Amino acid sequence: TDRPADEASLQRWLGAAPAREARQEIAVAQDGLAFVVAPESPLVSVSEDKLAKVLAGRITTWVELGVSGGKINLYAVDAASSATDIAVATLLKPRGLGLSEQVTKVASEAALADAVTRDQSGIGITSFATVRNAKRLNIEGSCGLITRPTSFAVKAGEYPLSRRLSLLA
Repeated sequence: TDRPADEASLQRWLGAAPAREARQEIAVAQDGLAFVVAPESPLVSVSEDKLAKVLAGRITTWVELGVSGGKINLYAVDAASSATDIAVATLLKPRGLGLSEQVTKVASEAALADAVTRDQSGIGITSFATVRNAKRLNIEGSCGLITRPTSFAVKAGEYPLSRRLSLLA
């Protein structure tokens, strides 16, 4: 038979209860989102506010982030990317900003990490699982506290760019 087109029909076809009937959310993992740059980049830490401005295209040069260099090359995943979506929801929307149109689109989060690794002027956001050889940036909160992008910081609830991955049962 053909796969149903709408979500509710698809769930019935698969034998699953529709999401609105779900009774329990089961947390199965936690994931961190890392802003990544090339391994040789002198940038170590950056504030959430400045990251938001980079994503929005309001900060466009490395000098504005406190390091030498020219224009920032912003990378994002071409298809709907949960890392990009979370960054937009967490960093941009609360500030009334949107994602810059001056962005190089790539096919996947792994491709983003690889592209940034090769591009001394590149920056992007990806899941901890797909950082590969790129360098993770520390995140400086509005209070000045700097948090390293580690699995421990995510699990402890200290890292600001994290998400809980859940199943609905």
